[in-house]
Amino acid sequence: MIVENEHTDEFHQLLNNIINQNPISKPYLFYYQKLKSNQKYHQQIFNLIIQEFQYHTQTKLIFQDFSQIISQHQQIQSQIKLIDQIFKTIESSQNQSINKVLNQIYQTKVYNYKDKILTLFLNQFLILRQNGIDNKLLQLIAFIKSTQFCQEFKQSLIEKSIIFYNKFTSIEQLHQQYMVEEKIIELFQDTQLGSSLREEFSKVIARNLNDTPILLENMSQMKIYFELNQIIDSNILKGKIFDMVYQDMIKVINNENKQQIINNLFETKEYYEQKVSDLFQNNEKIKISLSSAIETAIQLKVNQLSEQLSSYFDQLLIKKQENKDFVKVQEKIKKTLELMPYFSAKDIFEHFYTQRMTRRLLLELSISQELETDILINLKQQCGDQYVRKAEEVLKEYKKCYQYQYQGVDVKLVVISQNSWTLKQDQIPKFFLKEQQQYFLESQNQELKQKILLWMLECSNCYVKGFKKYIFIVSAVQAMILDLFNNQKSYKAQEFIQISGLSKDEIIRNLIPLEKEKILILDQGTYSVNYEFESKKTHIKINQMQKIEKKEEIEENTQKLLHDRKYVIDASIVKIMKRDKQHTLQEIVNLVLKDLGLPIKVVDIKQQIEVLTEKEYLQRDQQDMSLFIYLA
Repeated sequence: MIVENEHTDEFHQLLNNIINQNPISKPYLFYYQKLKSNQKYHQQIFNLIIQEFQYHTQTKLIFQDFSQIISQHQQIQSQIKLIDQIFKTIESSQNQSINKVLNQIYQTKVYNYKDKILTLFLNQFLILRQNGIDNKLLQLIAFIKSTQFCQEFKQSLIEKSIIFYNKFTSIEQLHQQYMVEEKIIELFQDTQLGSSLREEFSKVIARNLNDTPILLENMSQMKIYFELNQIIDSNILKGKIFDMVYQDMIKVINNENKQQIINNLFETKEYYEQKVSDLFQNNEKIKISLSSAIETAIQLKVNQLSEQLSSYFDQLLIKKQENKDFVKVQEKIKKTLELMPYFSAKDIFEHFYTQRMTRRLLLELSISQELETDILINLKQQCGDQYVRKAEEVLKEYKKCYQYQYQGVDVKLVVISQNSWTLKQDQIPKFFLKEQQQYFLESQNQELKQKILLWMLECSNCYVKGFKKYIFIVSAVQAMILDLFNNQKSYKAQEFIQISGLSKDEIIRNLIPLEKEKILILDQGTYSVNYEFESKKTHIKINQMQKIEKKEEIEENTQKLLHDRKYVIDASIVKIMKRDKQHTLQEIVNLVLKDLGLPIKVVDIKQQIEVLTEKEYLQRDQQDMSLFIYLA
């Protein structure tokens, strides 16, 4: 007997009332007192509760509608808690947890109907998922997690989810569904199912991102693209931006109109930087990708582009009509200076920039010495103090000019040291202004003692007093030509060539502007002064035909600079090895590349290491042939 016969029915009724959560009748009080005084009946009561619960779950469970199942589940779970609480109230010493046992019984019963429940719940889950998160879906997920079905449910749900995800054919649809999926994933996050769903959903997002073209003008789509890219922590957008920018930059640098390349470069750079800011919140990874694409494209023609960059600066800084808006010029220069970090051939840029700056200053063509100085300060900050040493020296020597008057001629001379001079060594005709030159040498004998002075033809301006009230601002050669008309009324071009000793090209290049401005008249090959010349101005600047830098000359200068890099590499290797005493071959290569920051090939560095080894500046370690030792 479980308990006394006369009380058996009452005890069963008590259990039924407990399980069904009905009001507890008086017999409960009897059993409560009896249990308190007699612990030997605990196991019998425990077994009886289990039997009643098994019977109850067997007869009550209905598996036709998921809402009914969930309702039953919630009811039975509450009953389990109630029974457990009552068992605790009577202070049972039963070692087993009744809550655990009852749950196990219930889960076992439910598990027998696994296939039917899984199918029912999976179908209902997929229907509810399409409508977003609601109470029904939350109840369903809670039931799955609280039963033994989670593992079995996982594989079926993942397979169905993949099919469901693949229905989305645009990133807009995926983005809209993301909030629902993220909530579902969060609800399953403490199970393996959550991580599996996230992985599969991320794969679908990545595939759609790969298949969706980047259209920066479609702001709404790009913001969705960026958000999805961030959600899955992907490099897809970064890679696509690199490819897009790189291809556009290639088109720019291959432009046949060389004059437009630099301007198009910073306009393209500015366009993409603005888009990265507007669409991608200046994301650091994308900004790095953008910079890398620009630099990689420029690197393909970096030597040529460095010369063109110098030429672009020159065109901005020369006095001409389109440069009259000083503020606009300053803004363009600021943007152009932002391109400097992308140009690794800084030696080529420095050479041509200094050369052209010198010509601007000496021909008084620069729009502003202050702006010239500001540019050098900026270049020094970007590239180091030594980078603009020659240009700074030219600017310093230009400001320290010599001014004097001799035989009615006012003279202003600039003496630039040979170390800073980068222009071709053209000479002025020996007879022209000979007395003024001699006077200068005599008057400055102490300061310029033991120095050889070369009088440069290319970079000079003269103010010539003409007939009537006019003063003509011309080149030294044009001044010489006009001065010769003091001796006779007309000349042929060949006579100018014979008298000056200059080339035909040089003479014709200086005659054409004089003829174009109608200072001289050409009649049947003979030049004469136009005394009928009239102008409202008294000071007339003759637009000199500047000597055009021929492509061959630029290429020749560039090749010389490339050849000189060997000596720069040698100096860097020796400096590093003298400081550190020894390094492996790879270490030397890496340190030289870092030290010089030039577009140098690794093979060129290795070649110079061998040259220095042959010259006994370095030697190989006999124990480790990859190690080089500096020989003091």
